[in-house]
Amino acid sequence: MKSTGRNIRHAFTLVEMMMTVGCGSLMLAAVTTAGVALQRSFAAVEGYSVAEGDQLRVLDYIAMDCRRALSASVANNTLTVTVPVYYDSNSDPKTPALTNGALSYGTGSVTITYSRSGSNFNRRIVVSDSGGTTTSDTTAAIATNVAAVTFDFLNPAGENGYSGYAEFQIFAAAPPTINRPTVSGGNLILTGTGGTPGGSYVWLTSTNLATAVASWTTNTTGTFDGSGAFSNAIPINHAELDRFFLLRAP
Repeated sequence: MKSTGRNIRHAFTLVEMMMTVGCGSLMLAAVTTAGVALQRSFAAVEGYSVAEGDQLRVLDYIAMDCRRALSASVANNTLTVTVPVYYDSNSDPKTPALTNGALSYGTGSVTITYSRSGSNFNRRIVVSDSGGTTTSDTTAAIATNVAAVTFDFLNPAGENGYSGYAEFQIFAAAPPTINRPTVSGGNLILTGTGGTPGGSYVWLTSTNLATAVASWTTNTTGTFDGSGAFSNAIPINHAELDRFFLLRAP
């Protein structure tokens, strides 16, 4: 007679399985926290770079218009510059005339205004003919995510014979603040404040932190509420060891 032994199978107990899932969740939370910290650093550097570029662009435009201006004034924190009409109705350059030692480009006027509208800093150009009729009116945003703009004209007591002083300041909006992520109901909860009320945002994601941001994919999109806050619940895939998230607010 030949006896047959029983097949013995090994498996995790319920307690061991619960401990494994708990440890995995803690590791995911730690990795996510590190990713959020890196994202904040990237966002700060990107915000600084964009703000520097916007400031240089704005200053270049204002310097160009002020050099050729016939007059300039500031009212209600709006800079208004009047320049000659250098081009005719066909967009061809006009030939100036020299009269009593001054150049003249004929009749008409071009009024350029600089002002903040929402989070944009706009340059508006209004072209009028000799009768005061507007023939062209265009507005373009030359800086975005602007938190505040200040124009200030002071008159020091004739410093070195110079009787005027102008100061221009533009402040970029601070990037949103991301709170510490939490895990609830199998979801990764990402919340924060400081966004542009009513503005849109995108959560980009990647499993490799070294991947170029341009190659990260869109995980979810959303809109900041009236106070600039946001909240997203992103399902956790326990089969993934690492996943990183980047908040982008256009």
